[in-house]
Amino acid sequence: MKELFQKIASLFDVLSMQSRMVVVVSTFSLLLILILFTLGRHTLADHDFYKTLADSQQLREVELSVNRGTIYGVIDPNRSDKPSPFQSTILATTSIAKDLKIDPTGTCNINQLETFLADIVYEHLCLNRSQVSCFDNVLKYTNTFLVPENFDFTREQVVGFLMPTIREQARRVHKTRIFLAENVSSVAVNSLLALQNPGIIVVGDVVYVDPTKFDGSRGVSEIMAILSISQETLTDALELRSNRNVDIVEKLDPEVALKVMEKINSQINLAKQQSRASLDDFIAQNTIYRCLKLVDHSVRQYPE
Repeated sequence: MKELFQKIASLFDVLSMQSRMVVVVSTFSLLLILILFTLGRHTLADHDFYKTLADSQQLREVELSVNRGTIYGVIDPNRSDKPSPFQSTILATTSIAKDLKIDPTGTCNINQLETFLADIVYEHLCLNRSQVSCFDNVLKYTNTFLVPENFDFTREQVVGFLMPTIREQARRVHKTRIFLAENVSSVAVNSLLALQNPGIIVVGDVVYVDPTKFDGSRGVSEIMAILSISQETLTDALELRSNRNVDIVEKLDPEVALKVMEKINSQINLAKQQSRASLDDFIAQNTIYRCLKLVDHSVRQYPE
Protein backbone atom coordinates (compact mmCIF):
# COMPACT_ATOMS: atom_id res chain seq x y z
CA MET A 1 0.00 0.00 0.00
CA LYS A 2 2.86 2.34 0.85
CA GLU A 3 4.46 1.66 -2.53
CA LEU A 4 1.19 2.44 -4.29
CA PHE A 5 0.95 5.87 -2.63
CA GLN A 6 4.59 6.53 -3.53
CA LYS A 7 3.88 5.75 -7.20
CA ILE A 8 0.82 8.03 -7.19
CA ALA A 9 2.87 10.83 -5.57
CA SER A 10 5.68 10.41 -8.14
CA LEU A 11 3.11 10.51 -10.94
CA PHE A 12 1.74 13.82 -9.60
CA ASP A 13 5.31 15.21 -9.47
CA VAL A 14 5.77 14.78 -13.23
CA LEU A 15 2.37 16.30 -14.06
CA SER A 16 1.89 19.99 -14.67
CA MET A 17 -0.41 22.08 -12.50
CA GLN A 18 -3.08 22.07 -15.19
CA SER A 19 -2.92 18.27 -15.52
CA ARG A 20 -3.21 17.89 -11.77
CA MET A 21 -6.35 20.04 -11.72
CA VAL A 22 -7.86 17.96 -14.52
CA VAL A 23 -7.24 14.74 -12.57
CA VAL A 24 -8.76 16.18 -9.36
CA VAL A 25 -11.82 17.61 -11.14
CA SER A 26 -12.35 14.35 -13.05
CA THR A 27 -12.18 12.33 -9.84
CA PHE A 28 -14.69 14.54 -8.03
CA SER A 29 -16.96 14.54 -11.10
CA LEU A 30 -16.93 10.75 -11.19
CA LEU A 31 -17.76 10.56 -7.48
CA LEU A 32 -20.60 13.08 -7.94
CA ILE A 33 -22.05 11.04 -10.81
CA LEU A 34 -21.93 7.87 -8.69
CA ILE A 35 -23.69 9.63 -5.79
CA LEU A 36 -26.41 11.06 -8.07
CA PHE A 37 -26.89 7.66 -9.74
CA THR A 38 -27.26 5.90 -6.38
CA LEU A 39 -29.63 8.58 -5.09
CA GLY A 40 -31.75 8.34 -8.24
CA ARG A 41 -31.92 4.55 -8.02
CA HIS A 42 -33.08 4.67 -4.38
CA THR A 43 -35.60 7.50 -4.79
CA LEU A 44 -37.00 6.69 -8.24
CA ALA A 45 -36.34 3.14 -9.44
CA ASP A 46 -36.63 1.48 -6.00
CA HIS A 47 -39.04 4.02 -4.49
CA ASP A 48 -41.92 1.57 -3.94
CA PHE A 49 -39.65 -1.04 -2.35
CA TYR A 50 -38.16 1.34 0.21
CA LYS A 51 -41.55 2.97 0.91
CA THR A 52 -43.06 -0.44 1.70
CA LEU A 53 -40.04 -1.31 3.83
CA ALA A 54 -40.33 1.94 5.78
CA ASP A 55 -44.06 1.42 6.34
CA SER A 56 -43.53 -2.14 7.58
CA GLN A 57 -40.94 -0.89 10.08
CA GLN A 58 -43.00 2.01 11.40
CA LEU A 59 -46.66 0.98 11.19
CA ARG A 60 -48.15 -1.41 13.73
CA GLU A 61 -51.69 -2.60 14.33
CA VAL A 62 -52.55 -2.74 18.02
CA GLU A 63 -55.89 -4.12 19.16
CA LEU A 64 -57.11 -2.58 22.42
CA SER A 65 -59.51 -4.65 24.46
CA VAL A 66 -62.33 -2.50 25.76
CA ASN A 67 -63.04 -3.25 29.40
CA ARG A 68 -66.61 -2.20 30.18
CA GLY A 69 -65.83 -2.20 33.87
CA THR A 70 -67.41 -3.96 36.80
CA ILE A 71 -71.04 -3.54 37.84
CA TYR A 72 -71.73 -3.99 41.57
CA GLY A 73 -75.06 -5.02 43.06
CA VAL A 74 -74.64 -2.56 45.90
CA ILE A 75 -72.13 0.18 46.72
CA ASP A 76 -68.71 -0.12 45.10
CA PRO A 77 -66.39 -1.08 48.04
CA ASN A 78 -63.71 1.21 46.62
CA ARG A 79 -66.00 4.20 47.18
CA SER A 80 -67.02 3.29 50.71
CA ASP A 81 -65.32 4.58 53.88
CA LYS A 82 -66.14 1.34 55.69
CA PRO A 83 -65.93 -1.57 53.22
CA SER A 84 -68.10 -4.56 53.99
CA PRO A 85 -68.19 -8.05 52.46
CA PHE A 86 -71.83 -7.44 51.65
CA GLN A 87 -70.84 -4.46 49.48
CA SER A 88 -68.70 -6.49 47.05
CA THR A 89 -71.50 -8.29 45.23
CA ILE A 90 -70.56 -8.26 41.53
CA LEU A 91 -73.34 -8.40 38.98
CA ALA A 92 -71.15 -8.18 35.86
CA THR A 93 -67.46 -7.97 35.10
CA THR A 94 -65.06 -8.38 32.18
CA SER A 95 -62.25 -10.89 31.80
CA ILE A 96 -59.71 -11.14 28.99
CA ALA A 97 -59.46 -14.42 27.10
CA LYS A 98 -57.09 -15.17 24.23
CA ASP A 99 -57.89 -15.93 20.58
CA LEU A 100 -55.36 -18.04 18.70
CA LYS A 101 -54.62 -16.86 15.16
CA ILE A 102 -51.85 -17.64 12.70
CA ASP A 103 -50.05 -15.78 9.93
CA PRO A 104 -49.58 -18.29 7.07
CA THR A 105 -47.21 -15.86 5.33
CA GLY A 106 -44.81 -15.82 8.29
CA THR A 107 -41.47 -17.61 8.33
CA CYS A 108 -41.84 -20.94 10.10
CA ASN A 109 -41.76 -24.71 9.68
CA ILE A 110 -45.24 -25.46 8.33
CA ASN A 111 -45.18 -29.14 9.36
CA GLN A 112 -44.27 -28.30 12.96
CA LEU A 113 -46.96 -25.60 12.95
CA GLU A 114 -49.67 -28.05 11.86
CA THR A 115 -48.68 -30.59 14.51
CA PHE A 116 -48.62 -27.97 17.26
CA LEU A 117 -51.97 -26.47 16.22
CA ALA A 118 -53.62 -29.90 16.11
CA ASP A 119 -52.50 -30.60 19.69
CA ILE A 120 -53.67 -27.17 20.88
CA VAL A 121 -57.07 -27.51 19.20
CA TYR A 122 -57.50 -31.01 20.63
CA GLU A 123 -56.74 -29.81 24.17
CA HIS A 124 -59.12 -26.88 23.80
CA LEU A 125 -61.97 -29.00 22.43
CA CYS A 126 -61.57 -32.24 24.34
CA LEU A 127 -59.21 -32.09 27.31
CA ASN A 128 -61.06 -32.52 30.64
CA ARG A 129 -64.39 -32.75 28.80
CA SER A 130 -66.87 -35.57 28.45
CA GLN A 131 -66.79 -37.77 25.37
CA VAL A 132 -70.12 -36.32 24.21
CA SER A 133 -68.85 -32.75 24.58
CA CYS A 134 -65.59 -33.60 22.79
CA PHE A 135 -67.49 -35.31 19.97
CA ASP A 136 -69.82 -32.32 19.52
CA ASN A 137 -66.95 -29.79 19.61
CA VAL A 138 -64.87 -31.70 17.06
CA LEU A 139 -67.76 -32.04 14.60
CA LYS A 140 -68.56 -28.33 14.85
CA TYR A 141 -64.91 -27.36 14.44
CA THR A 142 -64.40 -29.49 11.32
CA ASN A 143 -67.87 -28.60 9.98
CA THR A 144 -68.56 -32.24 9.18
CA PHE A 145 -71.16 -34.77 10.30
CA LEU A 146 -69.61 -37.94 8.88
CA VAL A 147 -67.45 -39.85 11.32
CA PRO A 148 -65.19 -42.68 10.09
CA GLU A 149 -66.20 -46.22 10.98
CA ASN A 150 -64.67 -47.75 14.13
CA PHE A 151 -63.81 -44.27 15.36
CA ASP A 152 -62.65 -44.12 18.96
CA PHE A 153 -61.82 -41.13 21.09
CA THR A 154 -58.12 -41.70 21.61
CA ARG A 155 -56.00 -38.59 21.28
CA GLU A 156 -54.37 -39.93 18.11
CA GLN A 157 -57.70 -40.57 16.37
CA VAL A 158 -59.17 -37.20 17.27
CA VAL A 159 -56.01 -35.32 16.24
CA GLY A 160 -55.97 -37.24 12.96
CA PHE A 161 -59.61 -36.27 12.39
CA LEU A 162 -58.79 -32.60 13.06
CA MET A 163 -55.62 -32.53 10.93
CA PRO A 164 -57.21 -31.92 7.45
CA THR A 165 -59.01 -28.85 8.78
CA ILE A 166 -55.85 -27.63 10.53
CA ARG A 167 -53.78 -28.19 7.39
CA GLU A 168 -56.22 -26.20 5.25
CA GLN A 169 -56.12 -23.29 7.70
CA ALA A 170 -52.32 -23.32 8.08
CA ARG A 171 -51.79 -23.20 4.31
CA ARG A 172 -54.44 -20.55 3.54
CA VAL A 173 -51.89 -18.01 2.31
CA HIS A 174 -54.44 -15.87 0.44
CA LYS A 175 -57.83 -14.57 1.54
CA THR A 176 -60.60 -16.83 0.27
CA ARG A 177 -63.72 -14.74 0.88
CA ILE A 178 -63.96 -11.28 -0.71
CA PHE A 179 -67.24 -9.32 -0.57
CA LEU A 180 -69.07 -8.81 -3.87
CA ALA A 181 -72.70 -7.86 -3.12
CA GLU A 182 -75.39 -7.95 -0.44
CA ASN A 183 -79.19 -8.01 -0.30
CA VAL A 184 -79.19 -10.35 -3.31
CA SER A 185 -82.63 -11.78 -4.12
CA SER A 186 -83.30 -15.51 -4.01
CA VAL A 187 -83.89 -15.52 -7.77
CA ALA A 188 -80.49 -13.95 -8.38
CA VAL A 189 -78.85 -16.37 -5.93
CA ASN A 190 -80.33 -19.35 -7.80
CA SER A 191 -79.08 -17.91 -11.09
CA LEU A 192 -75.58 -17.53 -9.64
CA LEU A 193 -75.52 -21.07 -8.28
CA ALA A 194 -76.70 -22.40 -11.64
CA LEU A 195 -73.52 -21.05 -13.24
CA GLN A 196 -71.53 -23.50 -11.04
CA ASN A 197 -68.51 -21.25 -10.75
CA PRO A 198 -66.42 -22.71 -7.87
CA GLY A 199 -65.24 -19.26 -6.80
CA ILE A 200 -68.73 -17.91 -5.98
CA ILE A 201 -69.80 -18.23 -2.32
CA VAL A 202 -73.32 -17.40 -1.13
CA VAL A 203 -74.10 -16.88 2.55
CA GLY A 204 -77.74 -15.93 3.02
CA ASP A 205 -78.28 -12.93 0.75
CA VAL A 206 -74.59 -11.96 0.64
CA VAL A 207 -72.29 -13.01 -2.21
CA TYR A 208 -68.53 -13.45 -1.87
CA VAL A 209 -65.81 -14.58 -4.27
CA ASP A 210 -62.85 -16.86 -3.61
CA PRO A 211 -60.01 -15.55 -5.86
CA THR A 212 -58.09 -18.81 -5.47
CA LYS A 213 -60.93 -20.89 -6.97
CA PHE A 214 -62.66 -18.48 -9.35
CA ASP A 215 -63.02 -19.84 -12.90
CA GLY A 216 -62.55 -16.93 -15.30
CA SER A 217 -64.02 -18.91 -18.18
CA ARG A 218 -67.36 -19.71 -16.57
CA GLY A 219 -70.16 -17.14 -16.64
CA VAL A 220 -68.16 -14.00 -15.84
CA SER A 221 -70.42 -11.61 -17.79
CA GLU A 222 -73.52 -13.26 -16.31
CA ILE A 223 -72.16 -12.85 -12.76
CA MET A 224 -71.54 -9.13 -13.33
CA ALA A 225 -75.01 -8.69 -14.82
CA ILE A 226 -76.79 -10.55 -12.01
CA LEU A 227 -74.98 -8.63 -9.27
CA SER A 228 -74.94 -5.31 -11.18
CA ILE A 229 -71.19 -4.89 -10.66
CA SER A 230 -68.55 -3.56 -13.05
CA GLN A 231 -65.56 -5.34 -14.50
CA GLU A 232 -63.34 -3.11 -12.36
CA THR A 233 -65.14 -4.20 -9.17
CA LEU A 234 -64.79 -7.88 -10.07
CA THR A 235 -61.13 -7.48 -11.06
CA ASP A 236 -60.36 -5.75 -7.76
CA ALA A 237 -62.13 -8.53 -5.80
CA LEU A 238 -60.13 -11.19 -7.65
CA GLU A 239 -56.78 -9.67 -6.69
CA LEU A 240 -54.87 -12.07 -4.45
CA ARG A 241 -54.52 -10.67 -0.94
CA SER A 242 -52.12 -12.01 1.67
CA ASN A 243 -53.92 -13.64 4.58
CA ARG A 244 -52.15 -12.42 7.71
CA ASN A 245 -54.80 -13.48 10.25
CA VAL A 246 -56.39 -16.93 10.12
CA ASP A 247 -58.65 -17.76 13.07
CA ILE A 248 -57.79 -21.07 14.75
CA VAL A 249 -59.56 -21.00 18.14
CA GLU A 250 -61.55 -18.31 19.94
CA LYS A 251 -61.40 -17.83 23.72
CA LEU A 252 -58.74 -20.40 24.49
CA ASP A 253 -58.83 -22.10 27.86
CA PRO A 254 -56.32 -20.27 30.11
CA GLU A 255 -54.12 -23.36 30.53
CA VAL A 256 -53.97 -23.89 26.77
CA ALA A 257 -53.27 -20.20 26.11
CA LEU A 258 -50.40 -20.40 28.61
CA LYS A 259 -48.98 -23.36 26.70
CA VAL A 260 -49.01 -21.33 23.48
CA MET A 261 -47.33 -18.38 25.19
CA GLU A 262 -44.64 -20.64 26.65
CA LYS A 263 -44.00 -22.08 23.19
CA ILE A 264 -43.59 -18.61 21.68
CA ASN A 265 -41.27 -17.39 24.45
CA SER A 266 -39.12 -20.54 24.45
CA GLN A 267 -38.60 -20.36 20.69
CA ILE A 268 -37.80 -16.63 20.80
CA ASN A 269 -35.12 -17.32 23.42
CA LEU A 270 -33.79 -20.21 21.35
CA ALA A 271 -33.57 -18.00 18.25
CA LYS A 272 -31.60 -15.38 20.20
CA GLN A 273 -28.91 -17.97 20.85
CA GLN A 274 -28.25 -18.54 17.15
CA SER A 275 -25.58 -16.75 15.14
CA ARG A 276 -26.76 -13.98 12.83
CA ALA A 277 -25.50 -15.83 9.76
CA SER A 278 -27.62 -18.92 10.42
CA LEU A 279 -30.60 -17.22 12.11
CA ASP A 280 -32.93 -17.03 9.08
CA ASP A 281 -32.41 -20.70 8.17
CA PHE A 282 -32.85 -21.75 11.79
CA ILE A 283 -36.16 -19.87 12.13
CA ALA A 284 -37.51 -21.30 8.87
CA GLN A 285 -36.56 -24.89 9.69
CA ASN A 286 -36.96 -25.18 13.46
CA THR A 287 -39.48 -22.63 14.78
CA ILE A 288 -43.13 -21.63 14.44
CA TYR A 289 -43.35 -18.57 16.74
CA ARG A 290 -43.46 -16.06 13.88
CA CYS A 291 -46.68 -17.64 12.61
CA LEU A 292 -48.47 -17.70 15.99
CA LYS A 293 -50.61 -14.86 17.36
CA LEU A 294 -52.47 -14.51 20.65
CA VAL A 295 -55.07 -11.73 20.54
CA ASP A 296 -57.03 -10.38 23.52
CA HIS A 297 -60.76 -11.18 23.55
CA SER A 298 -62.97 -9.42 26.10
CA VAL A 299 -65.50 -11.75 27.72
CA ARG A 300 -68.40 -10.40 29.75
CA GLN A 301 -69.19 -12.49 32.83
CA TYR A 302 -72.14 -12.40 35.21
CA PRO A 303 -71.09 -14.15 38.45
CA GLU A 304 -74.41 -13.64 40.23
